[in-house]
Amino acid sequence: MAPVEPHNLSLAFHLAPPAVVPALVGRLREDTRRLAGSGEPLPSRLVELFVAADDRELLEAVAGSRSERTFTLGRRQPRVFRRLAAAGDPRLGPLLYAPSLTYRGLDEIRAAVLAGAARNPDAPGWREPGGLVPTLLDPTFGSGMYAASLRPALAGPFPELIRHALARSPYLGMAHQLSACRAMLAFGGRERLAELAGLPELRAEVAGVVRRAVDARDASAALADDATVAAWIAEASATDWDAALAGHRRGELTVAELLKLRDLTGCPEELATAAVRERLLGHRWNTVKSIHELRDALEQGIEEGWCPAERALAEVRTAQWAVNGLFYQWTVDPYRAKYRRMTERVGPAVADLVAPLGADVAAWRALFTLLPRFTGSATELVAAAVDQAPEHRGEDWPSDLTALFPARWAEASPLHPARATPDHVAFQFLLRHATDDVQCAVLPHVDDRTAQQMLIYHVHAPKVWDHVTRERGRQALVAMAASRGPERDATDFLLGHDDPDVNATLYHHGWLSPAARRAVMAGRPHGAGRTERVPLSEMMVDHFSRLNAFWDRHHLGPLCESGHPELVRMLLGRLRVHTPTAQFRLLLRLWERRGPEAVRDLLAETTFPGRRGRTHPLPRKLHTLAQRALAAGTPEAGLALLRRLDEEAWSPAGRAAYLRASGSRSEKRAREALEHLTEETALPVPWEALLEAHRADPLPDSLLAVLVETSGCPLALCVAALHDLRPAPRAVTALATTRRPDVLRAARALTARHLGNDVEAWARALTLLPEFDGTIPELLTTATVVDGSD
Repeated sequence: MAPVEPHNLSLAFHLAPPAVVPALVGRLREDTRRLAGSGEPLPSRLVELFVAADDRELLEAVAGSRSERTFTLGRRQPRVFRRLAAAGDPRLGPLLYAPSLTYRGLDEIRAAVLAGAARNPDAPGWREPGGLVPTLLDPTFGSGMYAASLRPALAGPFPELIRHALARSPYLGMAHQLSACRAMLAFGGRERLAELAGLPELRAEVAGVVRRAVDARDASAALADDATVAAWIAEASATDWDAALAGHRRGELTVAELLKLRDLTGCPEELATAAVRERLLGHRWNTVKSIHELRDALEQGIEEGWCPAERALAEVRTAQWAVNGLFYQWTVDPYRAKYRRMTERVGPAVADLVAPLGADVAAWRALFTLLPRFTGSATELVAAAVDQAPEHRGEDWPSDLTALFPARWAEASPLHPARATPDHVAFQFLLRHATDDVQCAVLPHVDDRTAQQMLIYHVHAPKVWDHVTRERGRQALVAMAASRGPERDATDFLLGHDDPDVNATLYHHGWLSPAARRAVMAGRPHGAGRTERVPLSEMMVDHFSRLNAFWDRHHLGPLCESGHPELVRMLLGRLRVHTPTAQFRLLLRLWERRGPEAVRDLLAETTFPGRRGRTHPLPRKLHTLAQRALAAGTPEAGLALLRRLDEEAWSPAGRAAYLRASGSRSEKRAREALEHLTEETALPVPWEALLEAHRADPLPDSLLAVLVETSGCPLALCVAALHDLRPAPRAVTALATTRRPDVLRAARALTARHLGNDVEAWARALTLLPEFDGTIPELLTTATVVDGSD
């Protein structure tokens, strides 16, 4: 009997009735063993069967392979590994712990292995050669990038592993070390707990708690009581704060000593403040380390409450350092919960700081001028700016930096010294937190780059966008469009102006959807009440002359909507236009905007920029149809013919016909045709039209197989492929690839109708499958026929 492919057997176990599975495992024992170690998805009932039967060979096959496919299985089916880990089998433990692998969720499986071991930690298999304990005690395990893989062992149940994990984890927090000590007491007793007190990696406070617990009458109760542990820690870390304060006031404490004292329980506020001041001011700004020191110190101070944003702005010097430290902390990661907390804690403090400046442009100009060299705090900076405002009234802005194309953040990092402008970073962060009215008053007067960066990265109010761009002129709109990541509201605001230069800049530097790119090229207006076509800017031609056809396909494709002779030639010279939809649209737009002569000239052209050879890039069939339109009695008649052909090509039936014609040769061609159609039309797959076409005349097998594996394929078309797609091995592969619950239900009903609970029929179907040329129903029917030759 020929071996059964693992992915076919995996699907069979998913489809087979529960009563058939045990007998099918016995019938196809060797094939099941290969499946177990292959990494293919396994149904839960199959794993439960292995566990219930205590089938050592199959269980070890599931847990034992450390191949890339098992790595994938661990990510796809963590339930399987957790179920095996819960069994508490010493022979599976080292395999499931997977010391050579790292991926998300593996620590949970490792913890489950140890939890299973806790049910019977004295079983000899755990400590035998090759068992879990010797494996984890091996010096080569848990080193380098796998150092964190020992962490789960801190929870027990093996005392030697708890001690080893503590020794190999020198940076554990106090809470983790205390948790490990509780586990040591639970699984090793007082003697093993007492051994931890001398461990160099154990914090002094924790070591003190261990000694007190060993001496206590009820060590378990004492360690479990948080209040008792906290009191012991306070005693262990007792410090003569009066002497420390006196030494600080005499200037005898170093920065390192201040930072160490700040981390101790009961540290006076004066010492904590001095520590953060020294940490913020103890390094020069022009070192890489200083930015991280600044950010980390402010993060800790704001999170823990001993240095809130108001205090940092009032006391930390210089003002530029303090503001930039808050800026980097506040914007560190908008996807983390900390970002929201920082918004709540930093934003109001900065808004209160700049409130005295009001809408006085002279005061903001004074602030901008003072920032680079001001040595006081941010609060003192604002006060100085208000005092010096009269001296700046009526003066031009002191900076004349031009806008950037594409736009970039203002840089304060010395990693980019050529772009480092820390004073601009601080100024923009302060202005960001001013009111909308203040921003409307100040931004028309700042330099072009500051206005650009503020409008793109800091200002989110349409009221401010509208006022500032109206005051500064259309160049401010063009500069605002030069960003690859403006928010959606900003993109809609820019497109709503229907300005050719703004559209060109946004097309080249912005982040537009495929539909929006086609709309810009087609000249469709976005502004309310506008109907006239928006012309293309000459900037667009300049942009496209520098594009790379490989990396910028999404930019070049919509050029078929442009109707611009030079842009059309650039498109045909750099990309192949595959679909009739794009080909007819290209000729139609060219005729509509430049007349039939432009189409005639394009068809007669033999050289295109960037293209080798003299063969015309448009297909011969298109030439024939276009010549028929050019030969019509009048230009209007020719245009009407082109419009009809374009409408037919863009209709759902026309797009389905293209897929049928292009996908009939091979699956590769079918997949390419599907990609080209979605790329060149920016429209979804015409599923309904394809389903109707299949019902009228079955689609080619190559196309049908690709469609079934495509996201969004309707259930009716998947079921049709289940019955009609041939050969059967390809249909099964498509079914195994999708694994959609609704499709599996349909397949389960089909197999139940033909095979039922006949184990021999299931085995025969799997055996016949690799060489069977018919459909799945034909395969199932054949498998149920038993004759003398079977």
